[in-house]
Amino acid sequence: MSEDTKKNRNRSPNYPYLSLGDTIDKTCIVLEKDKLSPTSPEVIVGHLGYTNLNGTSRRVLAAMKDYGLLEEVGNKRYKVSNAGYKLCKNNETPEERLKLLKEAALSPYFFRHVIEEYKGDLPSPETLIDYLILNKEFSPDGARSLQKVLRETVELANINSEDFVVKYQDREKNPANAGQGQQQGSDWSSIFNDMLNTPSKENVTKGNTLPPEAAIKPLFKYSVPLSIEREVNAQLLITGQSLKRRDLDVLAKKVKDLLDAFEESDEKTTEQ
Repeated sequence: MSEDTKKNRNRSPNYPYLSLGDTIDKTCIVLEKDKLSPTSPEVIVGHLGYTNLNGTSRRVLAAMKDYGLLEEVGNKRYKVSNAGYKLCKNNETPEERLKLLKEAALSPYFFRHVIEEYKGDLPSPETLIDYLILNKEFSPDGARSLQKVLRETVELANINSEDFVVKYQDREKNPANAGQGQQQGSDWSSIFNDMLNTPSKENVTKGNTLPPEAAIKPLFKYSVPLSIEREVNAQLLITGQSLKRRDLDVLAKKVKDLLDAFEESDEKTTEQ
């Protein structure tokens, strides 16, 4: 067995280091210190009691970003997001707060993937750990850690099968929502359609809906063939008033999310 194989067997996929509840607590500390002012990662982890950016403090920072409680505002500076602010201030109605908690809990891709795998009803800790080790190449320690963090997050956000009934029934009634030319219900296509049908964070923050296509100013349009043999093509259309580097950073993250969701393997996928 090669050294690379041994290392990969002991390395678990990325997932939030902290439960949603613990991450909200840390977000509130940052909010109390800096309000909504952008600051550096070093300052943020300093507020949380860490002396510098190390392995642990970076994972805490990543969890805050994964849950959508911390957002980048350019030049590697971050601030508490609108969702983080609302969850800390707790001025919302119980219904609105629960919705914010559910959205945050389902923000990390891997959490969303596992929760959807079980339609919101997680199995026993032993079964979930077994699933993560056998199907997702987690180390035993990583699987035990993830199942604990995930279970605490699911309980806090009160996620259950009812959260998925409407979603899946809607896809069954509207096959177009499941992705053209792809198998309905496949993990990567459902995530991709969620990306397409979810308004940007900026619009959600402002409480706006996306404007009609005719009213949007096109800024950039690009088309590229991905596979001539399978007639797969990609079209990129960027619209709005102006284009900035941080907009492309967001786009790059969305593409990475799609790559993470598209778990293609020789055993599971047959080229068409």
